[in-house]
Amino acid sequence: MWPFRTRLKSGDPGTRIKELANLDPSRPADARLIEEAALHDEVFEVRQVAFKLLKRKNCTEALADRAKNLKDPEARIHVISMVDDQDTLTEIARHDQIPEVRIAAIRKLDNDHELKNIAMTDPDGRVQKEAVRVIVNQHLLAEIAKSCPTEDICLAAVWELTDQNLLWDIILKTTFPQVSWFALEKFSDEQFMAEFLKRCPADDGASGTPEVHLFWQQKLTEKINKQEILMDAALHASDVSIRMLAASKINDEDYLEEIIDRTRDASVYQSALERIEDTGLLYDIINRHGKAGLGFGLLPAAVQKITSVSHLEEMARSDLDETLHDAACKKLRALNAG
Repeated sequence: MWPFRTRLKSGDPGTRIKELANLDPSRPADARLIEEAALHDEVFEVRQVAFKLLKRKNCTEALADRAKNLKDPEARIHVISMVDDQDTLTEIARHDQIPEVRIAAIRKLDNDHELKNIAMTDPDGRVQKEAVRVIVNQHLLAEIAKSCPTEDICLAAVWELTDQNLLWDIILKTTFPQVSWFALEKFSDEQFMAEFLKRCPADDGASGTPEVHLFWQQKLTEKINKQEILMDAALHASDVSIRMLAASKINDEDYLEEIIDRTRDASVYQSALERIEDTGLLYDIINRHGKAGLGFGLLPAAVQKITSVSHLEEMARSDLDETLHDAACKKLRALNAG
């Protein structure tokens, strides 16, 4: 309940509102009544009309003074709702002793740099988080996420971020592992994720070790499921272990065949080759690559997956190299023995 009923005559809120409309704030006596109603009337709608009347009559200095100096925190909060002056709001957001009052001022601030300073320095976590929530500038949010000494505030900043370049930078540079994991969860665009897999530590200027950089690339790869994007990563990721991991996640044999035809990495070639189950496709790959002298010496092992006698006999009669010829003959003998 507000401290006392104002000196407006009527006990009916609607009538008090009409009384306010007839007052002239340029007259000292009327101005005192309007201020009294704005600060102390027990009905919110009456207080709101009184504040609007003060504001409309250009009583901004009086409002600013009340917002800073009224003893009742609830009254200060209500006055703040009518204040637009950014200097006044900044002063209150910085210096008011009551966190709830500082929060009320923060919600009306539009200076992101000032909000960042409050988010980094205010002694109350609720105030810090509200400042983070109001910030629009993504780069300032990223600075908070990377440099604030309080993990909860870093997490709050990451929650507000959508820029995936900035999220990747945070993953690599934050000192809080939980912040890195949370930033990773914010990634949603798989095509965009794949671009980060092509970077090496020098590209990102990461403060961590190459091992840290590789660890988070692996975690990013684990989030990707689109086969075409995985194929691109298998061919173009900066580290061979990422290329192998991407290849190991592909089930579409058309993409696996393209990796086999294009990769220059024996380990990636092997990873893709081992995932092909279509023996007709496997036979075609062995023939093409065997005749071209390709295959990194891995094709003989693939011959052991062929179960078609006609395919094996064809390889045994062909002009493939000796290792493939021997592998085909060995598999034929095993089939015949069975």
